[in-house]
Amino acid sequence: KIYYKEKKSNGRRNIYILGIKVLSYRRKTNDVYTSLSLEEIAEIQSNHKTIEQNITQKKQNNQKIKVVFLVSLSSMFPAKPFFLYLKNQVDYDTKIIIIPDFRFGNDKVEKLQLECFQSLKKEFGDSLLKMAALKEEDDNINIKDFADIIFMSLPYDVSYKKYSLKSIIKLGILPCCVNYGFFRSMYDREMLLSGETYALYWKVFSETKYNQDEFENFSLIKGKNCVLTGYCK
Repeated sequence: KIYYKEKKSNGRRNIYILGIKVLSYRRKTNDVYTSLSLEEIAEIQSNHKTIEQNITQKKQNNQKIKVVFLVSLSSMFPAKPFFLYLKNQVDYDTKIIIIPDFRFGNDKVEKLQLECFQSLKKEFGDSLLKMAALKEEDDNINIKDFADIIFMSLPYDVSYKKYSLKSIIKLGILPCCVNYGFFRSMYDREMLLSGETYALYWKVFSETKYNQDEFENFSLIKGKNCVLTGYCK
């Protein structure tokens, strides 16, 4: 039997299996976790449809569709099979932008970014790679020049503001998410799936029917942007 208890005093939620506490975490309140209203999210999704129509028109005019993949660690590139497919299609212009990842401490950012660059260069050469600067004020990449559609590897921001989901949306670029891992816990449902982030993507590519059902039942837009594709990694 799996169940949880929540302490009102500190907002922590404890998850138990067979009476044994296996996880404890602080549940964020809705006003912190969701900073946009449902009306604002609906407007963003409506804008996505307009941009999609423009991209469709671009394709009909025999113009290349520009697709960027944001990668911070070569080992966490779940959309790689799709990148491998697109890079050989004449109708698409693909690039990988290697962004600095600040999750592991500032002292490791440069080392991890260089390791990612070297690993991807070994696989693909360097003509399809672009390296973001370590500091946002030094970064001179105009994302709009390279992307009509952008793929992100994680459902949260790991770099500076320029490469955040909301910044990408403001540029009029369609954001997509291919998950690195499976949904498998109440934490995933309550802290990720039920929040605003997944509701802001143009498309989220789901690995399993179970995950698709989770989106339909618990996401803020009831999984309307979720596409069942299978586990592409």
